[in-house]
Amino acid sequence: SVEITDPGLTAGEYLLVDFFPIEGDTDGRMHVDAGLVGSFSVSGDPAGEPAVTESYTVTPDEAISGPATLTAGHHTWGLTFASPAKGFPTLLRLDGDQTVDAAIDAVNTAFGQGTLPVGTGVEIATFFVTSVFPPEGDVLYLGVNLEPGTYALVQPIYDENGAGVAGPERIELTVT
Repeated sequence: SVEITDPGLTAGEYLLVDFFPIEGDTDGRMHVDAGLVGSFSVSGDPAGEPAVTESYTVTPDEAISGPATLTAGHHTWGLTFASPAKGFPTLLRLDGDQTVDAAIDAVNTAFGQGTLPVGTGVEIATFFVTSVFPPEGDVLYLGVNLEPGTYALVQPIYDENGAGVAGPERIELTVT
């Protein structure tokens, strides 16, 4: 599971909207077109910053810095961005000989086919843990439950055709 904490989120009404394409829909509709929209209310004072277990720094054109070996269980990461985020912080699970580039290529291939083939979501979910809209501020707080294995935290950017490209902004994580 994944959780996102925004310490500045103020009281109000909010929407969750799913803009992923519907698998097999030849009309190109998104989940939102089928009613996949939710709402939630926030009341009281902002939550404040959570207790961070690991800190990572994302700097353009450099490897992500932070601890590369973790123990299984729940972690709350503080991802600090040295400049405004240009992509979506993404956590991938790398099993077997899966690589970051192969995982990004699989997503690009799936979404580049026009109609998203039925079963694509299940396939992508085997390695795609989360991808998060970048924060407005300098820090993103991301809570993750990790099982033993190999993961990669990457900051892909998107080319002029909308395809994800994984640059040097990544770190491979070993979870024991």
